[in-house]
Amino acid sequence: MIEVDKIQGLITNILVGKVYLKVPSPTTDLMKAGLLDSITLVELIVGIEEQFGIQVPLEEIEIDHFRSVEAIADFVSSYLARESGKQVYPHRLNNWETDR
Repeated sequence: MIEVDKIQGLITNILVGKVYLKVPSPTTDLMKAGLLDSITLVELIVGIEEQFGIQVPLEEIEIDHFRSVEAIADFVSSYLARESGKQVYPHRLNNWETDR
């Protein structure tokens, strides 16, 4: 399982390298800051799918999952844990416990 901090770094790399966005902090609301629109959201999702080797079903895409780097990392971590058969419990941001 990839740690959430590492996932945040990879998400930031996608935003900078593929979507060409510089995000001030992991907690920045990408929507309110006007950094993420429908086109960049699609580019971001494609980048996530390529980076993590996943395919996010359309019905699982909720805008709140993509509001910040932290939210995106939480979503990806949860998705990866679910796909690997582990239950994920996000007690605190960046502090995940899994039931193996």
